[in-house]
Amino acid sequence: MMNSLGITNTLRILIGILSISFAILILFQSTFFIGNTLRAVMLIVMAALALRSGNYKFALVEIPFIIMPLILIYLGHPFKNV
Repeated sequence: MMNSLGITNTLRILIGILSISFAILILFQSTFFIGNTLRAVMLIVMAALALRSGNYKFALVEIPFIIMPLILIYLGHPFKNV
């Protein structure tokens, strides 16, 4: 699937490392906004690559996953009042 998007093995590893680091950023209140923003950007890039390769089903599946970090940004960090 990743090969059809034009993603090489090296880029796949880099995307995995970035995704994990963005998820770790979300855990801390001071980097919560940045982590969710970077996560949404990463998902938009994946959807754009899917559209470029003509895989519209994959791009449509990404839409709810793009909306989730935006909702989390709106709601704020869960422990901000603690």
